[in-house]
Amino acid sequence: MMTSFTEPDEWAQLLGWLSPAHRETALKHAYFDLLVEGSTYRILLYSKAYNVLLMFPGGKRIEARFCLNVDGGLCIPGTVMAQAVTLMLEPDMFLAVANKSTNPWLPEYADFELSCEEYKRLYLRKLRNAARIAGIAVP
Repeated sequence: MMTSFTEPDEWAQLLGWLSPAHRETALKHAYFDLLVEGSTYRILLYSKAYNVLLMFPGGKRIEARFCLNVDGGLCIPGTVMAQAVTLMLEPDMFLAVANKSTNPWLPEYADFELSCEEYKRLYLRKLRNAARIAGIAVP
């Protein structure tokens, strides 16, 4: 029997799946970083399109953006979990299949984040509400 999740359920499931350090970062910044084969990938929690960022060392500049969506109408948290698991377990497959943007005008992360501020605030609120409902401390 297949379980049907609602978006708040998926946010709570994502929070439960994240490590304590990733959860804390997610609740503060609406993203978490994954170190995969020596590269840092920033997984944004406020977008489903091009939300996986390959960061230059130091985490301030974006080297490339990736988009890998899952069929089936998942909400953002379900998509993020699928992306993160694929990136961690099958990085070569992720990079081969994902759409990639390497435009030379990719901004500093702070500028990119500012351009998405409205979405970031909305999804950070959803994430923090799910944390409170699940009894997870919110910073």
